[in-house]
Amino acid sequence: MIKKNLKGAVIAFIVGILFATSTVVALGAEASSNWFNFGPYSGYSYQNQATVYSDTTDVFAYTEVANQNWTDVPVGYMGAEARLFNSSGYLVNYSNMSYNGTETGALSVLTDSSTHDTYYSLGITAVYNNSDGYYYNEDTYMSPRINF
Repeated sequence: MIKKNLKGAVIAFIVGILFATSTVVALGAEASSNWFNFGPYSGYSYQNQATVYSDTTDVFAYTEVANQNWTDVPVGYMGAEARLFNSSGYLVNYSNMSYNGTETGALSVLTDSSTHDTYYSLGITAVYNNSDGYYYNEDTYMSPRINF
């Protein structure tokens, strides 16, 4: 009888551990691309990165662009647009292109949230070249996929 109760308690304990572990995994995940280095433009060298992030209820994409040495660049020199794609490659959410409104060394933008699926992030960044007055776009690398 004791052996039977002990076996049941051990099984219940293991099931509880497995459930708790899967709950922790479901609480949130984040996957980022490698940094992509580019430039120089207007004397600044840049890097960008795409990230897909989930919390307990939502999933988002964000894109970051930064001066490689993280020192401030003038207003309007960096822009970023975050884009969230599902596993079929469909664009499901995106932000507008936003530019740095103050002197800063980095800029991050975020999409609105989306529902359950498998997602990845692929951002677009823009940097200003004062020698010709144009903005130059550079895609980020694609982030790894996460299930949400």
